[in-house]
Amino acid sequence: MESAFKFDPADMETAGKALYGREWQSKLAHSLGVDPRRVRQWLAGERRPRPGVMLDIIALLEANKAEVGTAIRLLKRKYKPPVE
Repeated sequence: MESAFKFDPADMETAGKALYGREWQSKLAHSLGVDPRRVRQWLAGERRPRPGVMLDIIALLEANKAEVGTAIRLLKRKYKPPVE
């Protein structure tokens, strides 16, 4: 029975780079609790990740979004441009 889950490695790459920058593969693997070789296998099409992996990545992006939003608000309050 074929799963309806369609994994696109480009989606993982986009998310990984957004989360961790250029050296994203090992950092993403660590966050997901998998060996970095596993991430490379997913990207190369040698193995398919379990469907929940992309949901885990979405959760990482959401957490990062919240942290970035908090940092932006803090810095905007602290470093307001001078009023003329």
